[in-house]
Amino acid sequence: SQLENTAVLGKGTWDFLRDEMAFQTESAVLDYYFTTQRPSTIAIAAILNAIDQVANPRDYECLTTALRCMLKEFAFDSSHALIHSRDRLHRLVDDEHVENVAVADTISEVTRIPSPRSRTPHSLASSISSDGSCVTVY
Repeated sequence: SQLENTAVLGKGTWDFLRDEMAFQTESAVLDYYFTTQRPSTIAIAAILNAIDQVANPRDYECLTTALRCMLKEFAFDSSHALIHSRDRLHRLVDDEHVENVAVADTISEVTRIPSPRSRTPHSLASSISSDGSCVTVY
């Protein structure tokens, strides 16, 4: 399929997505399960989880539409494998985040550096076709 429309997302959205996807793919090395998965499966799982955190509904719709087009265009694992990996990675990073917060709360003088999971996207701007056709995201 050919990508027909163009969407523009704000720099804040891209920064958030890049940081969150990097955080999740780096976290995947903590679970042996992910050594048995294709790198593209881990990447798609991280992308799905990151997109789920996008606050702006139009950006969310734009990104999910673009991802659907990409998944149709290229050969990835089955949707079942992608969903299972997404869910497992989501649990892994949520558990890791909860553990880090609990440890930090028990130490009296901790300097906290905000993780990508504590940020919300800002400066959001996008456009998407109303007919649901594929889009190119810049």
